[in-house]
Amino acid sequence: MSDYAFPATSVGIGESLTQRINQELTHLSYSRTARQDDNSNWVREPMARALLTRCAAFAAHLLSDSSRHLLTQNTKARFEQIQRLIEELLRAPKA
Repeated sequence: MSDYAFPATSVGIGESLTQRINQELTHLSYSRTARQDDNSNWVREPMARALLTRCAAFAAHLLSDSSRHLLTQNTKARFEQIQRLIEELLRAPKA
């Protein structure tokens, strides 16, 4: 399944971190919000960098000639801002 003809792909962060994101971040539920355990410390750097890289690719896809017709002018401008911000974040030195 894909959105805006943007193919789903792995972000390359490993199976255990992918499962943790799916269980604890993406599928937010009442029972999960009450859970507090010692495993709540996230390894932020690889996850954030991988997700930002994928977000940058999605923004570039939406701004490409094949997808630009799907967006309003305001939305295009916003995605261009988001794309620049992501690129700046990705240039930051690794922690």
